[in-house]
Amino acid sequence: EMWGEEDSSWAAPEGAPEPSVSQYTARAKEAHAKLLSNRHDVESWKVLMDEVQKGQMKHLKIEVLERLLEAFPTSGRHWRMYAEALVAEGRRQDALTAVEKALPACPQLDLWKQYLSLTNMSTSGDPVAMGKAYEKAMEGVGQDVSSTGLWQEYVNYLRNLKVNNQYEDSQRKNHLRRGYQKG
Repeated sequence: EMWGEEDSSWAAPEGAPEPSVSQYTARAKEAHAKLLSNRHDVESWKVLMDEVQKGQMKHLKIEVLERLLEAFPTSGRHWRMYAEALVAEGRRQDALTAVEKALPACPQLDLWKQYLSLTNMSTSGDPVAMGKAYEKAMEGVGQDVSSTGLWQEYVNYLRNLKVNNQYEDSQRKNHLRRGYQKG
């Protein structure tokens, strides 16, 4: 385990820089010290996240989120924050990769929506890539009652998809039919 057998070290993932603790505020350093003995200390993570939202530590937001996600890999909210921080730095492909990594352990509807948005940004709306992304997302959300809006979005996407020939139109109709049946 990256954190050591007794969570006594804050080890960086392979190839990642060590935490920039020297740049932490006093409050963040105190929270960090508590996390060295218990990486699942939710209150200390709240303090650290609060500090990176402020001006002095904003540049450390991605680093702190990476550490938090090591401790809480199923936190969809923090995966979304992490992806948003990467996008803010112009790292769209890294954000998409992070969300794809998170989805198997954390298949939350909002994360699937973010996946679709990032795929759209990363592929400039390429119809083939978006079609595959929607299929993957629809498979991921399944029959979840709260996914109705996403299913409607998928059906609208298929309805408005431009086709160049009869074969593509037939394919689009088959996907549309499946979308209606599953959604």
